[in-house]
Amino acid sequence: MPQTDEARAAALVAGMSTIERAGVVVMGHAPGTDPAALVGLLESGPQGLILMGDNIAADPDAQRLVSDAVASSITPAPLIAIDEEGGDVTRLPWDDLPSARDLKGADPSAVTAAFDARADLLGAAGITVNFGIVADVPPDDSSFIFSRAYGTDPEVVAHAVRAAVDGEGDRVLSTLKHFPGHGAASGDSHSSIPTTDETYVEWLGSDAVPFAAGID
Repeated sequence: MPQTDEARAAALVAGMSTIERAGVVVMGHAPGTDPAALVGLLESGPQGLILMGDNIAADPDAQRLVSDAVASSITPAPLIAIDEEGGDVTRLPWDDLPSARDLKGADPSAVTAAFDARADLLGAAGITVNFGIVADVPPDDSSFIFSRAYGTDPEVVAHAVRAAVDGEGDRVLSTLKHFPGHGAASGDSHSSIPTTDETYVEWLGSDAVPFAAGID
């Protein structure tokens, strides 16, 4: 009888050392497109890789060669991730698909189509995780995250987030960001530590809504 995914996962974890268990929940970054350097990073501890701009090869075929070399280097195969939102946050130069900037207020089917096509690009490049679905609900267009968000209404954003997850399907693992939501906290988290006095109950009815939709 075939082993279930749950049983296989339990067996893999049971056979790991504490350091190996820690490594599988860490994604590291090493510069460049030389597979040897990227594999060297994985051999040093982190069991996942996040691709930044300097890790992107000249074209999809070349990128696939890099990803395949990394994926075959350790067992179980590492997760290979990227931030591919489209628009302002695009790592793959050949991704000219619509982004949140283009899709604000659009029918959810348009969001699904964009992320369906984006998942094809990522899959062809051997990338398995996309940190690419923005579930934040900015209060207005003055927020630094506004251009990357799908609107200012929690329900509108929730429909878009659900549609994006549907689009990525089973070809790439979807990640929703920036949990628990950057919309309520003013400021740019790249240069400060934004805070908010929003209560948990208020959060449940606002910033949490798109995350719940995407998870469901």
